[in-house]
This record gives sequence, C-alpha cells and structure tokens, in this order.
Amino acid sequence: MMRREQVTELGVALLLGAAYAALNYLTLGLTLPGSALVVSVRPQVVIPILGGFLMGPLHGFVIGCAGNLMGDWLCGLGIVYWPFSLGNGLMGALPGLLHVHGVRRVDSVQRFSMLLLSVVAGNVVGIGLGMVVYNSLCEDSLQQLTWLFFHPIIVTNLIVSFILLPPLLYLFRKMPASFDMRLSGSLYYLLLAVVLPLILMLSSMNYAALSSGLEGILPAENKGRLLDGFTLDVFRYGGTIAIAAILAGVGLTFWLIQHLLSPIRSLIRAARQLKEGRLEEIDLGPMAGRPDEFGKLAQVFEEAVDQVKQREERFRQAIQELRVEINREQEAKQVSEITESEYFRLLSQRSQSLRARRDKKRK
Repeated sequence: MMRREQVTELGVALLLGAAYAALNYLTLGLTLPGSALVVSVRPQVVIPILGGFLMGPLHGFVIGCAGNLMGDWLCGLGIVYWPFSLGNGLMGALPGLLHVHGVRRVDSVQRFSMLLLSVVAGNVVGIGLGMVVYNSLCEDSLQQLTWLFFHPIIVTNLIVSFILLPPLLYLFRKMPASFDMRLSGSLYYLLLAVVLPLILMLSSMNYAALSSGLEGILPAENKGRLLDGFTLDVFRYGGTIAIAAILAGVGLTFWLIQHLLSPIRSLIRAARQLKEGRLEEIDLGPMAGRPDEFGKLAQVFEEAVDQVKQREERFRQAIQELRVEINREQEAKQVSEITESEYFRLLSQRSQSLRARRDKKRK
C-alpha cells in the first residue's frame, strides 16, 4: 500500500499536471511561424522539469504526461498526439533521476551543468521518442515531422527552460546564493542576454531584407509562406546555435570557477586544519609556488603556520619545565608535611631516647 506521503505527493503531481494543462491551453496561440499549428512557445514546460527534479522521476512523468494529455483535450485535439504526451512525461522524468541519485539542491556549477544536461536529454529523448511513435501512426514523413515538430519544440523548450529554471530554483531555495553560484549565474544570464538578442536581431534584419526583396515578385500568400518558412529556419538554426553556446558557456564557467575557487578552497581547508590543530597536515606548497596574489597569500599563511608551530613547541617545553618544577615543589611539600607532623616528632623523640639509653649502657 502507498504511504500517506506518497499519496500526497502524487496528488500534488496531478495538481501540477492540471496547471500544466491549463497553461498549455492558454498558450496554444503562441505558435512559431512556419511550424505546425500545435507547436507553441510554452514557458510552462519548466513545470514537469522542476517537478521531476524536486519530487522524483515518477512525479515528473505524471506531471508532463497527464498534463499534456489534459491540455490536448482542452485544446480540442483529443488524444491524437498522445505520443508527444509520453515525451512530455520523459521531459520531467529524466531530470527526476538526479533526485533519485541524491541531487536535491543545485549548490554548485557542476550540479547546475548536470541539471541542464538532463533537461536537454529529457527533451531530445522525450520529443524524439514521441515523434518516432507518432510517425508510425501517421502518413507524415520522418523528415517532415523533424522540421515541423521535433526541432521547433526542442529549441523553444530548451530556451525557455534555460531562462526560467535558475530563478525558480532560487525561489524554492534549491539554489543557494553562494559566491560561485552568483558568479556563474551572472555569467550565465550575461550570455543569454548577448546571444538571444543577437540572434533575434540578425533574423529580423534578414527577414526585412528578404521581405523587401520579394516585394512585387510573389503573390502575398506565397510571400507569407516563404517568409514564415524562412523565419522558422532562422529560429531553428539560430536557436540551436544559442543552445550550444549556452551549454558551452556553462562548461566554460564551470572551468573558470574551478580555476578561481580552487586556491580559495585550499586556503579554507588549511584554515580548518589550523583551527583543529592538525598543523602537520597543512600543505600549501604547490599554491605557494604561484606567482600571483594567491601564491603570496599562501606564503604568508605558511609563515603564520610555522610561527604557530614554533610557539606550540616553546609552549610544550615551558609546560614540561613547569611540570618538573611543580613535581619538585610537591615533593618538598610532602617531605615538609611529614617532618612537621606530630607523629614524626614523637618518633624522633623516641628515637633520641633510645639512642641515649644505648649510649648510657655502653658507658
């Protein structure tokens, strides 16, 4: 039988699925030019992804699959696109695998990279599987489905996920505001702010140039279809480049932060060892050989550690000498207490009396 907590979490997953369905209905009209009519820009795609990461793969699958099925029903599409509902379920399930493996917080750039890669994998595997299954049930070619469904969905889902996931994780207190996360977040959104507007600007410039070049050459209807196809192509390729640039930027940020924070972490570890009195374990030799400020800081730290070692050695010697002196004083005190006692005086008097008698007999 299911425990009460499991039932509660499943109920929460179903409620989130209902919210996902409602938002799918509301965003149905936000379609991409030239793509299939059912391909829309869906910021709510982060709901199954975040739900899977926070609660686990099963809950992420329920949110994505059930929510997409209900959303299609609300939009009047029935269950025609049920394979893509399975794909939406996998979009939430794959990030949930991190939850299973103990990744409950995004508290490092490495874990943030893992989350982004799981989002990419969930979209590619989920939507790809949905496209293949749907292709076996319909007459559309796989190439046509790839261009009309797979590629536009992947690009839009990943871009909105990359934008919305970090603030939502911070809102749910799953992404701490540590130095490395603040630095990586700043670089991350700086990259988004540069890449995405640049692609939009280039596509709009090319769109305007193509539109003016076709003016009076093609009928308005044909011109519109051609421009829509051009816009979709620009979005596909530009979005793919943007996603690749973002992932590469995250990888570069991870390397940069590791390079910057590695000496700081070494100093923190050395300071902790100093605090705990494990002076012999402190080793900043490699870092002290650096020619930069970190190297100078490590040299100063090592000098301070050496001074602490010398002071401890002098302190031990002083304690040893003090113990010897205390032992001598204690011995003298004990002897004094014995010689000054009444019992000792009686023994001394008796000894003197016996000695006097012995001397008298000899005479």
